[in-house]
Formats: sequence, structure tokens, C-alpha cells
Amino acid sequence: MAVTTHIASAEDRTTPARTVVGPNAIIQLAAALSRCEGAVEQRVFSAAGLEHYLEAPPSALVSEHEAARLFAATRSLLGAAEAETVLATAGSLTADYITINRIPRRARQMLRLTPRWLATRAMLVAIKAHAWTFAGSGSVTIDVGRHPSMTIADNPLATPGSPWHVAVLQGLFRNTVAPAALVTHSRRGTADCFQIQT
Repeated sequence: MAVTTHIASAEDRTTPARTVVGPNAIIQLAAALSRCEGAVEQRVFSAAGLEHYLEAPPSALVSEHEAARLFAATRSLLGAAEAETVLATAGSLTADYITINRIPRRARQMLRLTPRWLATRAMLVAIKAHAWTFAGSGSVTIDVGRHPSMTIADNPLATPGSPWHVAVLQGLFRNTVAPAALVTHSRRGTADCFQIQT
């Protein structure tokens, strides 16, 4: 049984510059920060020099450098533990947005009815095709064998443990392949490696 999964995008018709990422890297982080106590959202965006995005959220691709500054400011101002929670929440929100707005409902239904190993492979291939939206200039490779994984070399949005990326990937697989899907992270040299268990 063949499954073709297409993650649609408004930018599909163009070839994006390699130093941009999807606007959800900023939009959903703002949403996650807004759940924190105090004026955290304003402080983090101001520290990153991106307070204008609070007034007018981005509606198109953004520079990976802006998203990286925002991630760094989140860690700097909140501390490791709280920043990890906030980044993971933003990643989960991003996955939910992509699932609802970029993956056709029929494709999601087909993936649920497909053997997990095949559905996992189909999702990895589809995600890699749009990897620039969360990896920017990073180099993305996938392994669709017995131990499915994705690797981002020179990840421009890397933070310790990569909680945002883990949550994005885990959310996508939980929303499409298996509700209990688990994504774990390891670091190998300059590469972030994500192991997918479905």
C-alpha cells in the first residue's frame, strides 16, 4: 500500500533562500511566552531586537538569524529549565499548526490506517522535503531504515537539547502516525540527531 504525504505550504511554488525559516518559529514562541507569568514575552522579544513582531506577527518567511536570536534570548532570560519548557511548548504549537493547516485531512487519515513503519517512512520523507522551514541553512538527512531518524548538521536554531525541534517532530508524528510516538535527541559533533520511535 503506497502512501504519499504532502505537507502543503504557501511557499511551495518558490525556491526559498536557505537562510530563512517558517514564521511559526517566532509566532508560536510568542504564544508560548505569553503563557508565562510577568511581561516575559515583551522582555524576550526586546532582548532579541524583535519587539516589532509582537505588534505585527510575521506572515511570511523570516530570517533564521532572527529566530536564532529569539531562541537564545529565551534561554538567556528564562534560564535553562524554564526556557526548555517554553521552547518545547512552542514546538508543540508549531506541530499542531502544521498538522491542521499543512497536512490534508485525507493524508492524515491514510497515515493512521497505514502500517506504522511505512507511515513513519512517508512522514520522514515529507518532512525532509520541507526541512528548510525549521532547519534553514542546516543540512538535513534522514534514515528510513529499522531505526528511523533525522539529522540536522549545522543547525542554525540549535539550543541545548533542541527542545523546540524535538517537540515539532514529536508532535507531527503523534498527530499523524501514532499518538505515543517518541522523539529523542542526541548530539554528534556539529549535528543534532533525532531518533523517532512510533
